[in-house]
Amino acid sequence: MTMNHTYRVLITALFLTICIGRLSAQQVGTSSLQFLKIMPTARATAMGDAFVSLASGADATFWNPAGLTKSENQDITSTLTIWLFDTKQISLAYGLPLGDLGTLGFQLQYFDYGTMQETRVDAIDLVVPAHGDPFFNPGLTGGTFTPYSYLLGLSYARAFTDKFSAGITVKYAMESLWADQAITLVNAETGERTSYKTYADVVLFDFGML
Repeated sequence: MTMNHTYRVLITALFLTICIGRLSAQQVGTSSLQFLKIMPTARATAMGDAFVSLASGADATFWNPAGLTKSENQDITSTLTIWLFDTKQISLAYGLPLGDLGTLGFQLQYFDYGTMQETRVDAIDLVVPAHGDPFFNPGLTGGTFTPYSYLLGLSYARAFTDKFSAGITVKYAMESLWADQAITLVNAETGERTSYKTYADVVLFDFGML
């Protein structure tokens, strides 16, 4: 085995180790706001999300706010996506030209995860009814809940020359996993009460140029 071949093997092994480590760190169910990865426009999705330089009109609020400057009139767009496992995504965007002052844009994205059955660890039990055969309850309480996520965004764009424009967007994203914004758990042994948030929210910024 030559020295160059040895180096190539070592470099390949190091690269694979890094990649596997990154993949294992991305544990399922531990990341919030994953709905932001689902783009709300059919045309852009059909192009593999390679849409930054083509975005124009109200749709530009989702991709590149600078594209708002391509509209000469008011523009509105909406999309309903029926997604996996009874989930739905609703989006709405609006563009308002202000002449020499620039262009304003507004966007709304709402993701409905459907209705889910509530389960609790303390409800897991073998149920022996008065009549009928015993059956195993996997933790169902009979209650339901509806998680949801949404995003609100405001954009401003301006054309500085006939060949250059820029825009910025400020967005508020929120994801709720439960009907209430907090849940309190009581330690059965100590009686200590601990509250946990059942939602995640963040303020985001986009900047784009054409």
